[in-house]
Amino acid sequence: MGMLTGTLGEEPRDLAPRSRRFVDLLAGSGAVSRFVAVEVEIEAVAIDLLKISSVIAGANIERTGPIDAAKLVHEREQRADY
Repeated sequence: MGMLTGTLGEEPRDLAPRSRRFVDLLAGSGAVSRFVAVEVEIEAVAIDLLKISSVIAGANIERTGPIDAAKLVHEREQRADY
C-alpha cells in the first residue's frame, strides 16, 4: 500500500475506533478507500466526479490479490491482431 503503511496510514487507524464509515471525497484511484476498508475494517465510500476515477477505483477496490502484469500482457498479445 506504499505511503499508507507509514505516517499517512496512522490517521485512519487512530480515528477508526470512533468511526462507523470513511468517506473518501475525490477518491481518484481508490487507494485510500481500499486501505481503510482492508486495514481499518470499517465501511469505506469512495466518491469522485470523474468517470475514469470510478472505473479505476472500482478495479482497485474489487481486486482480491496482486496484479500479474506479465499475465495481462500475454493475454492481450494472444487476443491482438498483428
